[in-house]
Amino acid sequence: MIYKLYKIENFFYKVKIIPIAFLIRLFMRIIFSCDIPYKMVIGKGANFPHYALGCLFHPKVSIGEHCTILHNVTIGGKSGSNVLPKIGNNVLIGTGAIILGPITIGNNAIIGAGSVVVKDVPDNCVVAGNPAKIIKRMWFAYMCKISVIMSCYNESYNEVKTAIQSILNQTFVDFEFIIIIDNPNNLDIINIIKEVKDKRIIVIKNKENIGLAASLNEGINISKGKYIARMDADDISLPDRLKIEFDYLEKNKNIDIISSNILFIDEKGNLLDRKSQLPQNDMIIKKMMINDSVIVHPAVMFRKDKIVELGNYRLFPTSQDYDLWLRAISANLCFYNIETPLLKYRVRDKSISNSNPRKQYLIRRYIKKMYKERMKKGKDSFSVNDLSKYLKRKKADNHKKNVNFKKSIIFYDKAKKALKSKKILTFFYFLMLSTMHSKTFLCYFGDSIVKFFNTIKLRRK
Repeated sequence: MIYKLYKIENFFYKVKIIPIAFLIRLFMRIIFSCDIPYKMVIGKGANFPHYALGCLFHPKVSIGEHCTILHNVTIGGKSGSNVLPKIGNNVLIGTGAIILGPITIGNNAIIGAGSVVVKDVPDNCVVAGNPAKIIKRMWFAYMCKISVIMSCYNESYNEVKTAIQSILNQTFVDFEFIIIIDNPNNLDIINIIKEVKDKRIIVIKNKENIGLAASLNEGINISKGKYIARMDADDISLPDRLKIEFDYLEKNKNIDIISSNILFIDEKGNLLDRKSQLPQNDMIIKKMMINDSVIVHPAVMFRKDKIVELGNYRLFPTSQDYDLWLRAISANLCFYNIETPLLKYRVRDKSISNSNPRKQYLIRRYIKKMYKERMKKGKDSFSVNDLSKYLKRKKADNHKKNVNFKKSIIFYDKAKKALKSKKILTFFYFLMLSTMHSKTFLCYFGDSIVKFFNTIKLRRK
C-alpha cells in the first residue's frame, strides 16, 4: 500500500502538481505515521506498519524491496546531514534502531531493536547492540536448487535465443534463470525475452551499462538457488549440463567450484576441430591456475554460500572470473573439472579479449599481484582506484603500444603454427619478429614459456 502511494506521490511531484503530491504526503503521515522525504528511493513491497511512529529518514536513503521498518527508526539522521546509508532487500529493522554513516545493510539482514549501526552489515546477518555487532549468520531455505545467471550486452538475436533455449531445454528442471540486460538499448534481447514465456525466467534490466562483474553480482544477490550456474549469452549448454554438475556437487561435498571441458564453435555455430583438455584434480588445477585460468567461466557451477563469503565478483573490467578463482584458492576452496564437455564455447574475433589484449594481459598481471599479496599478508590492497592507477602507470590505453602488442601476438601465433607444421626456420623467423615490437610482449612470452613447462611437469605427475 505505502509503496503504491509513494509512487503516485512521486509522479505528481515530478510533473510539478505539488498540491496533489502534498495531499498524498499528508495522508501518508496521518495514516502511516512516518515521514518519507521526496527523492527517497523505496523498493517494491517495502512495509511500514501502521504503528511505525516517529521514523526519520534522510531524503537520499535507498531502501530495497520487501523491507520492514518498525517504529522510531532513524536512517541517515537529519535531512541536512551528509550520510547516505543503503538498505538491501528483505531487511527487517527493529524498533528504535539507528543506522548512521555511509554504510550498506546487506540483503536479508535483521537489525535488532535499539541497535546503533555504524558499520556495513553483510547479507544474511543478525546484528544487535550499541555499537551493533553480528550475533548470527543465517542461510535461508533455498527456493530452488540452481540459479542460472546470464548477463547480456551486445550479442545477436540468434545467439541469445539459442543460449536461452539451451538452458530451458535442460534435462534438470528445478532452477531459476536470471537474465541481466546490461544494455537497455539492445531491443533484440528485450524482444527475445518477451517471446520466451517461462516462469523460471527472472529479468533484471539495468538502466545503463554497469559491466559484467556488477551485473553478475546483481543476479547473485537476488538468487534463491543453493548453487549458482554461469551462462554466457553467446554460448550453448549441452542438455545434461546442469544435471551432471548438480549431481557431482551433491555427491562430493568437499568440492566448491565445478566446471567442465568444452567444445569450440565459430561465430556461425559450426563445431571447430578442437576441444579443451583441462586438468581435473584440485591440486593440479590450483598449481596451473597461478599461471592462467583452467576453469571455464560460462561452464561453471559453484556453491552460492562459499562465493558470497568471498564477496562475489570484484569490479574488474575483464578477467573477473580469474580474480574470483585466485581468491577461492586463497580461501582453500576446492575445484574440479568434469572430463565430459558440457558447453559449446563460441570463439570470437572481436571480443574484449581480442580488442585490447595488452590491457587484458596487464589486468591479469595485476590480479596475480593481488594473489601474491594475499599469500604474504593474508589480504590484498585491491580497489578500483588502485587498479586505475596501475593501468595508467602501465599506459594500458596507449594506442601505439597496444597496436605493437597485437602485432607481436599475431607473429607469435604464426610461429606456433609453423612449429606445429615442423617448419623450424619459419618458426624462428616469426618468433624473432614477435619479440621486436613490444616490451610488454616479452613479459607475455616469458609467462607463456613458464606456463608451458609447468603444464608438462604437472601432467607428467
